[in-house]
Amino acid sequence: MRKHIFFFTLMLFTNIFNSQVLEAYTPILVVNNKEIIFNNKKVDEVSLDYYTPNENDLIKDYFRYDSDACTLYYFDKKEKRDKIFLSLKPNEVKFTKHKLGAFEYFDLIREDKNNFKALPSYGVYPSHTLQIKSVEILSQTKKNLILKFNYLDIFAWKSFGVLIFKDYKYEHLKDDE
Repeated sequence: MRKHIFFFTLMLFTNIFNSQVLEAYTPILVVNNKEIIFNNKKVDEVSLDYYTPNENDLIKDYFRYDSDACTLYYFDKKEKRDKIFLSLKPNEVKFTKHKLGAFEYFDLIREDKNNFKALPSYGVYPSHTLQIKSVEILSQTKKNLILKFNYLDIFAWKSFGVLIFKDYKYEHLKDDE
């Protein structure tokens, strides 16, 4: 009988030290919210944040896609101005100091025509942080830019989100134009 109690106790303690409390896990949202007028320009409002039932509590970022300039801009809240988030021109390689939603600061470095690797701006990510790992261009037209954001959550689980950005100068074009 003592052997059974000892074995059960041993298994109980081993399980406590190797498990995670998933009740505390909150999923990450990488979503397009809506198109809005911001700084007198029509832009895409995007959230990259922990899920909350109240949409007003989500961190929001503002992006503007300009297909003529082959550039995706975002509004830097710290500097209070539009900055280049991603240049789609093949000769431009590095884009620095991005902070999106709940994700840490990162730099983007072009790996090939459609892939950008994300690296921490300040050296190494501390443990248990949200990290953008890469950005992929899934589609690029005059009307839309579709990007896939690959990221790690605080438990280091890999996931991704897809965002669609519109060039509002060409919003009335058909998709195949």
